[in-house]
Amino acid sequence: LLADAQVAAGDPAGALATARDLLAQGGAGNPFADALGSRAEGLAHAALGNTEGAGVNLARAAEGFRTLDMPFELARARVEWAAAARSHEPAAAVTAARGGLEVFEGLGARRHADRARALLRQLGVRPPSNRRRRGTGPLSDRELEVARLVAEGLTNAQIAERLVLSPRTVSTHLDRMYSRLGLASRAALARYVADQERTDRLRTRAAPVTSADG
Repeated sequence: LLADAQVAAGDPAGALATARDLLAQGGAGNPFADALGSRAEGLAHAALGNTEGAGVNLARAAEGFRTLDMPFELARARVEWAAAARSHEPAAAVTAARGGLEVFEGLGARRHADRARALLRQLGVRPPSNRRRRGTGPLSDRELEVARLVAEGLTNAQIAERLVLSPRTVSTHLDRMYSRLGLASRAALARYVADQERTDRLRTRAAPVTSADG
């Protein structure tokens, strides 16, 4: 947040200093700090007009967030990379911006989704409609399995291991559930699961009891 504010305030040198502090923590064994530091450095280079340096650092940040299984941060880094690379890698920038937009829409991150759409327009691409689907049907059996494990507090990596899936597949299931149910977070999905299970229990208790004798 500090690096974002420094770049917005026209202080890329300050953002570079913040990046160095984060990267030092990353070198001490904190991969999250390393990814954040790479992102901060990339944003600072972009503000300085060094698109090549920005692209290198933002790509490194994206890879770090991918390894950490953090889809929102990964999408942010990819869209920021796309903004830096749009002049010399327009096709790849379009792909990155579209991917980021899909994640932001699935998570309900409206401000970030709007930024991704604006970037696509700058790249000469018409972005998809921003209308979110709500209440389009129940979850599939697999989605329900994933949702219940989210409610238990498991990470994407742990869910992937439990269900013998890839972490990317788990992320895809989550994105689709968020969009279909109109939810914006893991906590909201956990509440949805709890509410559904509570409703099912009440229905079971209210069901009439029958006997073999009729």
